[in-house]
Amino acid sequence: MSITVWVPRTGDNDQMKAKTKIELSHRCVALRVGLVGSLLGVLAGCSEPPEPRTIYAFEQDKAALDAKLLECFADSKMLRTDIECKNARLAASKIARAEREARQSGMQQASARQVDARRQQLDAAAEAQRLQKERLIALGQQKLDAGLPITEAEALALGLDPENSVFVVKSEDQ
Repeated sequence: MSITVWVPRTGDNDQMKAKTKIELSHRCVALRVGLVGSLLGVLAGCSEPPEPRTIYAFEQDKAALDAKLLECFADSKMLRTDIECKNARLAASKIARAEREARQSGMQQASARQVDARRQQLDAAAEAQRLQKERLIALGQQKLDAGLPITEAEALALGLDPENSVFVVKSEDQ
C-alpha cells in the first residue's frame, strides 16, 4: 500500500511550480507516525508531576481527604514518605482540633449560661429576703409606734432581743 502526497515545488519557471507526486510506502508512513507518537510520548513523560495537594485543599475537600488517608494507611511506606499523605494527616488534625474546640466552646457557653441562671436565682432570692426584712421592719416599727405587740421575726428585724422585750409575742409553734 502506498500513500500519495502532493507537495508544491517552488522555482522560477511554471513547470517547476507544478505539484510533485511523492509516493510513500506503508512502512515509511508507519515509521514516521511511530516516531511522532514516540516524540509526543517522551515529551508527555517529561512533564513535571502535578503539585501535591495542600493542607488547605484537603480541608476544603473532605472526600479527597478521606480517600487519600485510606490510600496512605494502606501503604505504610507511603504514609511516611508521601507529601500528600503528610498534608492529609495535617489537614485531618486541624479539622479534628477545630471540631474539638467548637465542642469545648459550646460546652463553655452552656456552662456560662447555667452559671448566669444560677446567679440570677440567687440574686432574686437575696432581693426577696431584703424586701421581706424591709416589710418586717416597717410593720414592726408601726406596731411599736402604736403600742402593739410585735412578733419575734419583727423584733429580730428591728435588732431587738426577743427574749428581753416586753412587746414581743411568742409564737405558738415553739
